[in-house]
Amino acid sequence: MKIQHLSYHDIDLQKWDDCIKGSAHPLIYAQSICLNQMCGKWEALVLNNYETVMPLTYKIKWGIRYLYQPAFIAQMGIFGRHAEDKMVCKGFINKILELYRFLEIPFHFSNIIPSEFEKYTVSRNNFILDLNHSYDIIVKNISSSHTKNIKRAGKFSLNYQIEKDPFKIIQLFKKLYNDRELVYQSKDYVNFEILCKKLATQQQLVLRKVTNGINEMVAGIILLKDEHRLYNVMSCVTTEGKKTEANYLLFQQLIQEFCQQDLILDFEGSDVKGIASFYQQFGAINEPYPFIGINRLPGWVKLFKR
Repeated sequence: MKIQHLSYHDIDLQKWDDCIKGSAHPLIYAQSICLNQMCGKWEALVLNNYETVMPLTYKIKWGIRYLYQPAFIAQMGIFGRHAEDKMVCKGFINKILELYRFLEIPFHFSNIIPSEFEKYTVSRNNFILDLNHSYDIIVKNISSSHTKNIKRAGKFSLNYQIEKDPFKIIQLFKKLYNDRELVYQSKDYVNFEILCKKLATQQQLVLRKVTNGINEMVAGIILLKDEHRLYNVMSCVTTEGKKTEANYLLFQQLIQEFCQQDLILDFEGSDVKGIASFYQQFGAINEPYPFIGINRLPGWVKLFKR
C-alpha cells in the first residue's frame, strides 16, 4: 500500500476533485474549492494514483503542526475507491501519526475506524432526510408537534423567500450566535462568504429566508448543493422568529420546494439534544460519523489548544 504525503503545491487538484466526485459518497466538503477557501493551507494523503485520498487540514502553533477541523467543514476523512476498507483506513491513520502528534478531525459516515483507534473516537450525530419522495409521503413522517407548529406559523404574516446575498444571512447568524462558546473567527466568516459567492456561480448555493409582515428576516438558511445533497451549513432564527415558529415554516417550505428530487437534505448535526430532536421530528434519520482526537504531545504541551 503506497500512501503518499503531498504538500498543497504537489496536489493535482483535477485528479483530486475527480476522485472525490467519483466516490460512493462525494461530500462537497472535500472538494478543492471548499478546502482552498476555508483552509488556505492543506495537504493530502494519496493512495496510488489518486485511487483514495484524504485531506489534511493543518495549522502550526509553537512550532507544532497539528490537524484541526476547519470552520463550516462538517465531515472530511477518506474518499475514493477504498474509502470503506478498514485496512486502508488503518494505513491512513498510521501515516497521519507519523506526521502529526495532535489531531482533532472528523472522518465521514462511511469510513470504518479500526478497533485500535476506537478509544480515540467519538460518534457525532448527523441527521439526513431523503427528498426523493412526494411531499405527501414526506409529510406523513413529520411529527404531530412539528405539524402543529407549522400550522401555527401560518397564523402570522410570514413569507418564505429566496435570498440572493449570503452576507445578509451570515450577518444575522453572527449577530445572534457569535457570543457562543465555540466562536468562529472573523476570517472564517469572510472566507465562508467568498466560498458562497464562488459556489453561487456554479449553481451550488441555495439561500432562503422567512420574513415578517414588514419584510424583516426572522429566519434564514445557507445550503451548499451538489448533485446528491443539500448541506445545511448555516441556519438562524431570531427571537421574533422563534415566537412565530418561523424556523418550522422555513424547513417545511424548503422540504416542499425540493421534494421529488434525487437529493438528501443534510441537516448537519447535531449532538445538542434540542436541535437533534428538531431535525428528527421532520422525519430525518441519524447518519453518524466518527470524530478522532489524539494527543501524543510531550508533557510540557499537554494543555495544547488550537
